[in-house]
Amino acid sequence: MYKNKKKYGSSLDDIWKTLKSSKIHLEDLTLDVVVPSFLEYLASYSGLKKLQVTAGGFLDGIISDSTAKQFFSAPLTNHIQSLEDLGIIAPFEGSWCFGPCNLAVISRCTNLKKLRMAIISGQLYLPPGNLDKFEDVGDKPNVVKLFIDTVSHSMPRLESLAISAANLEGLRWALCGNPSMQHFRQTAQDIITSVYKYEALPTCHRLPHLTVTVEDGRKFIPGGPGEGGRLRYIDTNPPTQDDDYLW
Repeated sequence: MYKNKKKYGSSLDDIWKTLKSSKIHLEDLTLDVVVPSFLEYLASYSGLKKLQVTAGGFLDGIISDSTAKQFFSAPLTNHIQSLEDLGIIAPFEGSWCFGPCNLAVISRCTNLKKLRMAIISGQLYLPPGNLDKFEDVGDKPNVVKLFIDTVSHSMPRLESLAISAANLEGLRWALCGNPSMQHFRQTAQDIITSVYKYEALPTCHRLPHLTVTVEDGRKFIPGGPGEGGRLRYIDTNPPTQDDDYLW
């Protein structure tokens, strides 16, 4: 299996090397395997408008994180002025997910109209108790709040934001799917709870439509301002008393 993957990766390398050497500058890219030559190709030009990437093809989380850090440097920053649609699907939690490690780069993509990224469940810091809104949890911001605050402040053209969950790195080789299902279920609940508690920054006058991309997706629309004068999100399909959980 490993040899086959290596051969498949080599054939993909040839494709990106050919595009780079031929100076063919694509404006729309969708791919599900990331190889080093793809990053070199992206870094060789600017003008990409749509990028949908599934960060797959990695047998090791350390290699995946290392590649992600390369991606969020020149390969992405060369296109921050032209990108209108960016989707990064992370099969496993790590550096491909939105977080403090790539916040500065993502916030520079000011012309985005659509954005989709996963978050790391361990960064869903929620205050204790059934509170109506966030309170500080030490110096750790809830990653959903951080994500929405970032895009609402930096991306005036953003129309839709999708936040998804990723599998735990420790379950990469799990033989049973139940732990993964439980993880996705709990993470979905925590993301939705975070959206319920969210209040926009006082300077925010516009929020993008929001989807929590678990199963069929949970859609939220901007609402408010509320009693505090801040925008919030309204669940378009709120749970009923018969629902066992939030999603």
